[in-house]
Amino acid sequence: MNNVYGEVVVPPNTPTVVNGITVPERAGYSFKGLIVWCHADVEITVMFNLQKIGGGRVSGAVQTLFLDYSASPFGMNPFDTVTILAIQDSSLTPPGSYTVYSTLLFEQL
Repeated sequence: MNNVYGEVVVPPNTPTVVNGITVPERAGYSFKGLIVWCHADVEITVMFNLQKIGGGRVSGAVQTLFLDYSASPFGMNPFDTVTILAIQDSSLTPPGSYTVYSTLLFEQL
């Protein structure tokens, strides 16, 4: 497993999983960060084993979010999970569904 790419349409005001991974049984991994991009106003939440570890926002003005954990990566054991959630702020974005793109950055140990 290397980087994990995702592309999901996010409807207004609906929390949506846009990317995620469960570590396979064969080896440990290191979660080094993520890149998320979209041209709508979207709030991003990063969950590690159902615990919030970070997040941010993308918008029409700042369309890319890069969270770099490489200086202090999250060690991941088999069956650990990383989930990326997005919720579109329909009060800031014209009504409609928008595609959110993401890449999770992993390294096998």
